[in-house]
Amino acid sequence: TSSATNPISLPYVGSNLSHIEMIVPSSTNSVSLSDLVTRYNYWRDDDGDEPAVNGISGDISVSFTDKDGNTVSRNDVLDKCKAPYRVTLSSTGGYLQTQY
Repeated sequence: TSSATNPISLPYVGSNLSHIEMIVPSSTNSVSLSDLVTRYNYWRDDDGDEPAVNGISGDISVSFTDKDGNTVSRNDVLDKCKAPYRVTLSSTGGYLQTQY
């Protein structure tokens, strides 16, 4: 878990937020749970159940801000004078149901 006192360290000068791996694909700032399961293969059920028909709904979003609360793009080069940066993950309407 990261925090202001235990931040995520990026590997080199010139890094940007797209270098941080997270559940929301780097090509977007929001993804449906359905896409995570079907397009990105984020699915595992220990006893082999598949998702129920219409059993997945909701979205996961990510946003990025600098220390002043200004929105930052994943591809912006980070500036230590604007640090710390905040990565916020949020979800809406999350629902996941298996067949059984």
